[in-house]
Amino acid sequence: MIYLKLIRIKNWIKNFLIFIPFIFSAKFLDFNTNEYFTLFLGFLCFCFASSTIYIINDILDVEEDKLDQYKKTRPIASNKISINKAKLIAFLLLILTIICLCFIKNIFASLIIIIYISLNLLYSIKLKHIPIIDITILSFFFLIRIFYGGILLNIPVSIYLYLTVLSVSYYFGIGKRKKELEQNKNARKVLEQYPKNFLDSLLNIFLGTTIIYYSLWIINYSQVLNQVILNISIILVIIILIYYHFILHIEINGNPTDILVKHKGLVILVICYCLLVFLGFFI
Repeated sequence: MIYLKLIRIKNWIKNFLIFIPFIFSAKFLDFNTNEYFTLFLGFLCFCFASSTIYIINDILDVEEDKLDQYKKTRPIASNKISINKAKLIAFLLLILTIICLCFIKNIFASLIIIIYISLNLLYSIKLKHIPIIDITILSFFFLIRIFYGGILLNIPVSIYLYLTVLSVSYYFGIGKRKKELEQNKNARKVLEQYPKNFLDSLLNIFLGTTIIYYSLWIINYSQVLNQVILNISIILVIIILIYYHFILHIEINGNPTDILVKHKGLVILVICYCLLVFLGFFI
């Protein structure tokens, strides 16, 4: 269990974004085993790469994490796993990433993984200390998953989907920073440079833009069999976002993954959204 916590396996939830281009292109209806295998392998590859980065980041931030109310319980910060052992696990995960890329045989997918790892290292070392840039990089990590999912199977992705993901990623990143600032502004150096009112205003802006971009994406979407059902998903997305916004204001922890795992009501709404979308393809 401690090793699963080290690789942040619950954060693999974020990597399911990779499947979005495949699902909304309706290619999943073709039941092409090669495409399914490539996508699954690509998903594992990204999971291994992201876990490698999580471990490296925890090693670099070990002293700061010891000062944080939640991060001090992480395996490395709490001394439950030694730094040397963590380095070995990170190395093994990196090897698994390379092996997966060899099987995928997609030079552009490999390039995206290299960019993702490199940018993460830059973020961990320097960029996370620069206000606005830190949140922008975090948002780009979500966006790159969508791009990666499209590249794996050569699927074109709508600009409105990119804007939706970018907008909601900013929303999640700003919300996380807001809660960190409220709990302990000394936990991160960059938090001292963020006025709370500034984060609140940005949070409201990106809540609104996410709803607008998602609505534009769905309205202009043409692959689904039942557009009416898909249009209903706009209402459900609004409810999900407002509910998340409410939780963000009453919770101490602002990590999106932790919020999703903790609140069953939110999980049920997300499942209902997924079922609604799938109904649109079959009814």
